[in-house]
Amino acid sequence: MPTEYERFTNGNVEGGPQAVPPSHEKTGEVPINAPLGYPLQQPAQYGPQQPGVYVYQQQAPGQQMMMHAAPGPIPKDYFGFALFVTICCCLPFGIVGLIKSSEVKNRAAMGDYNGATLSSADARRWSWAGCIVGGISWGIGIVVICVYIGLIVAACNAGNCGDY
Repeated sequence: MPTEYERFTNGNVEGGPQAVPPSHEKTGEVPINAPLGYPLQQPAQYGPQQPGVYVYQQQAPGQQMMMHAAPGPIPKDYFGFALFVTICCCLPFGIVGLIKSSEVKNRAAMGDYNGATLSSADARRWSWAGCIVGGISWGIGIVVICVYIGLIVAACNAGNCGDY
């Protein structure tokens, strides 16, 4: 009677080319020296499964390793805030905020949750900076307009209204 190893390695005798080695049946691990075309199977999980990102890495010619990256919460992208800043406050800072907010979803979709968190913080930072710069600019503009109108009114009251 052939041993378990002989049954696994000799596909023509028993089990065919897709035979599962006994170590895999018991532990759920894929052997390091698995033959090319060996089926990579996920161990049985009970209950609801979390969605995740599967990353394939080429280890050696003909071998692939599949890793499961645990998903994290997708951080807030601040797109609406960046759009408001772009339209109403400060165009250059708002555009940078929009670019950073679009990076959040792209990085989260690729599984880079740390990068998505950093892009989210950058989008928030650039949007707040644009909001502050825009608010200061609007405030200075309103003060200048009020002073200008006040000078015109004072000149008109003094009888020099025809010059304006």
